[in-house]
Amino acid sequence: MSVKKKTENTMRKTAVTLMELLIALAIMGGVILGAMAFDRVSRGFLASTERQTRVVNAATFVADHIAKRGLTAIGDINNPAVYAGTAPATAGSGAMLFLQQDSNGNGRWEPGTDLIAGYTLDAANNTLLYCPDASTCAATETLADRVFSFVPRFLIGVRCYAEVTITARFDVTRAADPTTNPEAVVETSINVPGCSAA
Repeated sequence: MSVKKKTENTMRKTAVTLMELLIALAIMGGVILGAMAFDRVSRGFLASTERQTRVVNAATFVADHIAKRGLTAIGDINNPAVYAGTAPATAGSGAMLFLQQDSNGNGRWEPGTDLIAGYTLDAANNTLLYCPDASTCAATETLADRVFSFVPRFLIGVRCYAEVTITARFDVTRAADPTTNPEAVVETSINVPGCSAA
């Protein structure tokens, strides 16, 4: 009797075919590209949010500073606690918001004793300056940079109230754009508690 031996490949298939390798590479490439796109979008959103936060913080800090100084302003119908004028040359000679300060806390305005604080926009440097003594502005404090405009408004016939609008922009030399150059407009009001209407 003759026995025929089958000639079979008894080794298991352990190799990867070229087609399987190409499919695996395509899937990995898609996953990596998706992760990179997500990272890029996330970084762009983070940068945009940081720019917007800086601008809002700058404008809000100025608005809060003005509102707090308004609480210590003092005057009456004939001697306004809040008024506008021109800044001294040391502060750029631009428009200035003046607040008469009750420096000694006695509840009345005393020329020569109490100080007049002032706020003005240094348009050349786009900074908002605070002068503790606005008569000379010998010492100024920069409250914020990136300030595009500073507009105090006074209601006709109301001497103890003012509204202030501060516009800040990330890059004041370029037009506002929500994603690359955000702009924030913050408004505050000064309602002087120590100011009588009569």
